[in-house]
Amino acid sequence: MMASGGTKRPLEEQTPSQANAIAPPEAKKGRKPEEIKLQPIKKSLNDRVKRLAKMVDLDWHDGWPEQEEELGEYLSNLDAHFQSVYNFGVTMNTNHGDCHKILLIIADTWENMKTIPMRGTIECVVKSNDTDPIMIYLANWGKDKWKTFWGSPEGPLGYMWRLLLQSAAGNPRIKDEKLLQYIKDATDYNVDLFNKSQPDDDEGQLVITEVDAHMKAGLERLKLLHAQDHRWKSLPTHKKVHEARMMIDRRWDGPKHLRTRPCSDSDDDY
Repeated sequence: MMASGGTKRPLEEQTPSQANAIAPPEAKKGRKPEEIKLQPIKKSLNDRVKRLAKMVDLDWHDGWPEQEEELGEYLSNLDAHFQSVYNFGVTMNTNHGDCHKILLIIADTWENMKTIPMRGTIECVVKSNDTDPIMIYLANWGKDKWKTFWGSPEGPLGYMWRLLLQSAAGNPRIKDEKLLQYIKDATDYNVDLFNKSQPDDDEGQLVITEVDAHMKAGLERLKLLHAQDHRWKSLPTHKKVHEARMMIDRRWDGPKHLRTRPCSDSDDDY
């Protein structure tokens, strides 16, 4: 935090949250953060949403097997993006801003995906476990393991946002103002930042937080900032509002040349 006049405050005059943070590993090693290309991620996920929306629009009733496969492709593409957030933002403690944007992209495309009127609804399809799980490889904490999430991407979104914000909060170079916006964004997408409602049954997150001093300090700073909700609740939201799409059963409705069942010249004759 900067004092008036642009001079850096000594440690004893910094906010408690900054003073508790621990210097990140890459700062000591002089590691240059690697580049994360956000635009290809955003384009590929949005293209999946558009493709599925078009498939449902053209053949809501009979096209569900192909539509389910397309939904599965969207979900399977998320593995690599969640893994990037873990590798860069948590393990390497770099690129927190870009990692946060990746999670925003995933959250936004999923909200948009849920507006598609697929047979049985998008959420019911993913809950049925007909799609492959989302898997993230956890490493570098003495307990390498795979973290597996079945169904909705909301589970890995919450998990990864918790870890990312703890990592960012453990970095003294990340200012409070930026962390407050991160908290606002994650909360807008209903992320339980401290996992109070459903503690991890495999203790995967607990192991990381307890073993790594940087993550442990970050958790304390994050709790301190989160408690100051008057500072972040009024910040601008990055959550878009996606209008619900209209369901058209083209066996009977819509332009005749797009119908999936034979029809006569009379609209009343099926």
